[in-house]
Amino acid sequence: MIGTTIDRACAIMGPERVRKPEDVERRMGTLYTPRQREHLQRGVPFLEKTLERCREESYVLFPGQMSRLPEVMRALGHFVHGQWWIEYPFPPVENRWYLMLEGSLPGSNLRNWEAQLALLDPDQAVPSVPAVVFGHHLFNEEPRIPIVKASARCRGGRFAVMPSSEGVGIHDEGLGAGLPGVMVEWKPIGSPIWM
Repeated sequence: MIGTTIDRACAIMGPERVRKPEDVERRMGTLYTPRQREHLQRGVPFLEKTLERCREESYVLFPGQMSRLPEVMRALGHFVHGQWWIEYPFPPVENRWYLMLEGSLPGSNLRNWEAQLALLDPDQAVPSVPAVVFGHHLFNEEPRIPIVKASARCRGGRFAVMPSSEGVGIHDEGLGAGLPGVMVEWKPIGSPIWM
């Protein structure tokens, strides 16, 4: 195993900042395949020192579950018919572990896209819109962790994921001014193959 066990990751991050595969299955109403579950149960692909740093910086840790944005929104009771983003080619949420900042990267508000990206550590990336929405819903069954109000990416596009009356709204930002700040996730160790 490269990384950390799930139990050790929970001990480092704190149970309120971690969702396990069974939490995702319960929230989404869909089970992982035996192969997917086995892969996730092998451990979390982040070093203990990374998890310790991320605990101090208000990150959350969760496994994704292969699904497209409309599936995520439907599973969580949101109306998707007629939404502009239903046909947009957002990548699916992947079956892998995510270590994602709760809000936007400090210092990234009111900056353009290139300036925001320059703030990222080499081991960080901007998560996809579906992953941000997925994480938001996992941690907001008890409305406590505001993982939104930030920008995310999709195939060269930039989108704001913001609170709305339905829980989450998605807005096309283009590549203009940096409103709001940028979302950040840590890149998993190694080259995972998630089936």
